[in-house]
Amino acid sequence: MRRHERVRRHVHNGHMARVTVLQLDPAVPLDRFGPWLDELGLEVEVVEVWRDGMPADLEGGVLILGGTMDAYAEAEHPFLREVRELIVRRVETDQPTLGICLGHQLIAVALGGTVDVGAGEERGLVEVRWLDGAASDPVVGEAARAGLTATASAHHDAVAHAPDGAQVLAESDQFVQAIRVGSTWGLQFHPEASPELVEAWSTHAQEPDTAAMVTQLRTAEARVVALGRSIAHSFGRLVLDSLPHADSPRDGEHG
Repeated sequence: MRRHERVRRHVHNGHMARVTVLQLDPAVPLDRFGPWLDELGLEVEVVEVWRDGMPADLEGGVLILGGTMDAYAEAEHPFLREVRELIVRRVETDQPTLGICLGHQLIAVALGGTVDVGAGEERGLVEVRWLDGAASDPVVGEAARAGLTATASAHHDAVAHAPDGAQVLAESDQFVQAIRVGSTWGLQFHPEASPELVEAWSTHAQEPDTAAMVTQLRTAEARVVALGRSIAHSFGRLVLDSLPHADSPRDGEHG
C-alpha cells in the first residue's frame, strides 16, 4: 500500500478524513486525482488490490479505479466479487463511493444493472452531456453548472442497463457516462487521467492514431483539468461532510 502524504490533514472528533483508493490493475493508477484530493487535506491511501487483496479498514470515502479486465472476469480476478460486495454494503450504509471506468461498471453490475462487454470503443477526448438533475448533484453538479464537458476516455465495455432506481447523470453519443445510486457514483470517463497516462494505454494497445489522439487531449487540457479537478474536489468535500461531527451519534448508532 502507498500513501500520498501531506502535512495538513482534516480530523473530526478523532476521525481522519480518508479516501481509500482501490487500484484494480497496475496499469490504471490514481494519476491526477492524488494531488487534487491532497489539495483538500485528505489522507489518500492507495491499495493495490490486484496484488495485495482487499483491505479490512475502509473508513471514509472509497474510490474504485479502472482496469483492463471486464466486470464479469471474477474467475481470473476473484477480488472483483469482493469489490461488488463492498459496493452493495456501502450503498446500504450510505458511505461515499466513486467508481471510474471499470469501477463504474462494477457498481452497475453489483446493484443489478448490466455491462455490455465489447460494446464499442471510446478513446481520447470525449464530450459528455449532462442530463436532468446533474446540475444539482453533489459530485458532478459543479462541473455541470460550469458547462464543463471535455474529459478523457478509454474503454471497450460499457453499462448497457443502469440499475433500477439509478439516476443517469450524463451520456455521450454512444454510452452512459455517469450514474448515481444513493451515496455511490459511477463515471465511465476518466477524470483522473492525464494525456501521458492515456498515451501509455494507447501505445501499449498499439493504436495507430495515438499521436493525434494525445494532441487533441493536450489541446483541450485546460477544460479537461477543470472538469477532473471539480469532480475530485466535489467527491472529497462529500467525504469531509460525511465525517462524524460533535452533535452526531457515536459510531455504531447510525441507522
